[in-house]
Amino acid sequence: MFQFLRQLSKARVTVRAPRFNQIRECCEYVATATSNFLVQEVLSDKENRMLNVTWNNESVSRYPYVFLRDNCRCSLCLHDSSNQRRFDTVGNLDLKIFPDKLEVTPHGGELVITWPDGHVSKFDSEWLHSRRLSEEGESAKKTSFLNKKGVEFWDAKKITRLHS
Repeated sequence: MFQFLRQLSKARVTVRAPRFNQIRECCEYVATATSNFLVQEVLSDKENRMLNVTWNNESVSRYPYVFLRDNCRCSLCLHDSSNQRRFDTVGNLDLKIFPDKLEVTPHGGELVITWPDGHVSKFDSEWLHSRRLSEEGESAKKTSFLNKKGVEFWDAKKITRLHS
């Protein structure tokens, strides 16, 4: 039973106020069994500037802090409609960045990081899991979302042949 209760995800909830028959939508955490990957625990690897995430299936993934800050999905860092970055990675990103605070929501569906400048990044567990570094023995080709069927990577030789 407790395993089911831990599997929570974000969902839209309609709330009907008792007075004036008002209806409003709010974002709440409700019990659903839709999330396949939930964060169980996070541990900071200060020496390597990495975050170790333990998932509900007991596997562990590592994420560089600079990657997490660079890939913040909030509306201050990412334009809602175009999905273009607003955060100037080249000019403003400290390559030695280290978070001030790490939190996991009670259900494990979201990782919340507070950075030294006060900025807060929130990462959905499904999004985070899909961008994990490949584990040893696991083909990077298998896990990379960039390496899908039909994608052709170019190198200097191929470009030179095209211009010849």
